[in-house]
Amino acid sequence: GSFTGIRIGVSTVKGMAFVHDTPCVGVSSLDALAMGFGAIRGIIVPAVDARRNTAYSAIYTSDGEGKVTRLTPDGQWEMADLEANVKKFASDLGISDIYMPGDAVGSFSKPVPAQLKFPTGFGTAIAAYNKWKETEDKSSFTHAVLAPVYLKKSQAEREREESLAAKNN
Repeated sequence: GSFTGIRIGVSTVKGMAFVHDTPCVGVSSLDALAMGFGAIRGIIVPAVDARRNTAYSAIYTSDGEGKVTRLTPDGQWEMADLEANVKKFASDLGISDIYMPGDAVGSFSKPVPAQLKFPTGFGTAIAAYNKWKETEDKSSFTHAVLAPVYLKKSQAEREREESLAAKNN
């Protein structure tokens, strides 16, 4: 599953960074998706299917000249709420082009170029570079600090909490 895959990936990077004493920069999957759109002007709404008509998403703008700006934090959104928020940002900013990379389906966006539909090495590298450049204290970019960030608990964690709550009632 995705939780296990992320843990394995982060553990692999941590091991390589430890052995080679190399800094490592963790980036959001949503940032990696959004950063691929630096050359396209519009509202960028990377969205990963979270099931039950929800998506993990954030909202960004791209000026088409390489600058991608985050407008909202990462979160889990109801699709109707996401669409309403995106349309409000688009109206307020006077931007009509909306792009939604990722595997969640939104009927309110323009078609996404196939090569930008999923995270790329380029988008990930740009997101990591920007984070590195914008962070004054580089001490947080170590194998010891790197950790996965999840927007919701794993199924095992949720089931454990439910079991404990049932025992306490």
